Amino acid sequence: MTTPTRSSIPMSPATMLAAPRHLWLATLGAAAVTRHWAERDAAAMFRSLVKEGSVVESRALNQVSDRIGTSVKRANILARKTRNGVTSSVQTIARAASTFVRTKLPTVRARLDVQSPTATRKSAGATVKRTASAARKARRGTKSRTGK
Repeated sequence: MTTPTRSSIPMSPATMLAAPRHLWLATLGAAAVTRHWAERDAAAMFRSLVKEGSVVESRALNQVSDRIGTSVKRANILARKTRNGVTSSVQTIARAASTFVRTKLPTVRARLDVQSPTATRKSAGATVKRTASAARKARRGTKSRTGK
């Protein structure tokens, strides 16, 4: 190895010419050391870095999955409470509406006449003719009552 050159102010011309060469030699030395390190120790260092990276990644994934799991549990609890609240509200409203209908609205009794299946049916044409003639009679009766 060469001895380092110290620069001082003012520099001699020989020192000024030697400085770039010393810089060049230092660069070559750094490249040689790097090459030597890459051939011998870089593979082990790379594997060590990969191993450390996988440890950090697994910790991060565990923390994220724990937080997501907690969030999903909270969301499920909230959905269940909401469903129960809506069901309860709908049931309360339905009971109130049923009570209102039973107590406040009048009872309607409808009578429904149903023809028995054995009764003979009349043709549709005869029913239309009968309906038209009944309408004419009703109109005539209305005219005679009004004095026209």
